[in-house]
Amino acid sequence: MLDALIWYIAIQTLGILAFPATFLIFKRLPDRGFTLIKPAALIFFSYVLWMLGLSHIAPNSQITLITVLVVAVPPSIFLLRKNLTDIKDFIRQNWCVLASAEILFLGFFLIWLAIISEVPAINHTEKPMDFAFMNAVLQSRYFPPEDPWLSGNAISYYYFGHFIMAFVTQLSGVSSNIGYNLSVALVPALVAVGTFGLIYNLVRLSGGTLKSGIIFGSISPVLIFLAGNLAGAMEFIHVQDWGSDGFWEWIGIKGLDGSNTGSGLFPDNQWWWFRASRVIDTLSDGQSLDYTITEFPIFSFILGDLHPHMISLPFVVLGLGLILNLYLSNEKLGLAWFRHNTIEAAGLAIFIGSLAFINIWDLPVIAGLLCGAALIKTYGDYGGNLTEALVNTATAVGPILILGVMLFLPF
Repeated sequence: MLDALIWYIAIQTLGILAFPATFLIFKRLPDRGFTLIKPAALIFFSYVLWMLGLSHIAPNSQITLITVLVVAVPPSIFLLRKNLTDIKDFIRQNWCVLASAEILFLGFFLIWLAIISEVPAINHTEKPMDFAFMNAVLQSRYFPPEDPWLSGNAISYYYFGHFIMAFVTQLSGVSSNIGYNLSVALVPALVAVGTFGLIYNLVRLSGGTLKSGIIFGSISPVLIFLAGNLAGAMEFIHVQDWGSDGFWEWIGIKGLDGSNTGSGLFPDNQWWWFRASRVIDTLSDGQSLDYTITEFPIFSFILGDLHPHMISLPFVVLGLGLILNLYLSNEKLGLAWFRHNTIEAAGLAIFIGSLAFINIWDLPVIAGLLCGAALIKTYGDYGGNLTEALVNTATAVGPILILGVMLFLPF
């Protein structure tokens, strides 16, 4: 429990340091990016450490991490003092939103700690691979870390998500096995608070009240990642012995056939829940012909494999928040916008660029959404002139995407 408390304090410290900067970057969002400060801070400080280690300027150590945070204190205080009146007014007017967000974050963090505590072992499914990557980062004096599978070679994989979790592990001083499980609990907590903020902002921007924003924002984590694909409902129906053999053949989930395999509410097989991630399949005489993996958030969180597609979820939400913030700009997009909003553009570049390093498959999705949102905005800004909209979208978004790639070229 002490390790979890230290980890929680470390995450909050990073968020506090980043808040004055995110308050300015997310200036158009009703929550001023408060619900996104934790993933934003994780990316920024991890990137600084990665570049220091990659350039051999400073070794990968707890002392280096603490030094980086200490160096970040003066500019954070400067921004805080410079915008103190606005920040005070914001906190006074939105304290219930901020409190709701923190309660949600802590609540989901504790819930997943309780779930993980039932089976904390890191010795099944693909956990050992993710654990090996985390340890490779922790044991590296400089970067890139050595590939645990191919001695003498650097990791040839998008490992920044593992790097981020190793960063917090080293900062908090917990052992790597504890850090792994705390990381698994951290991700759903970050997703919960991030989706809360995203929906809250959309409700408020649509004219909803603060109360309605909090209510719908609080419901969003349930709909976004607690809801599954109804395979659980099928399991319940099956264990009650409802439905004919023909019905279950039509459902076509391997292992769910006409015979009951349990009693009460749950099946006897302890891996029954795993079937929910394999619902798309073609069966022939009970054998799979296309064993398609269809994971969804709550399945990944329960399974606890610290894969890139799981770690990336809160950072995808961060990307959506950045895109929404850009879309709300009162200025016309183009080179002038880029010059007047340099810090925001740099933030977009580093945060969106990092997605390729965390889970490369998310980059085209977020980049496409960014281009689409910018094009819709410029189309309206320039009176429906598609040519002008395309040109100004390219001049505003193009440098952001190019810079995002350049920042992570060493990867």
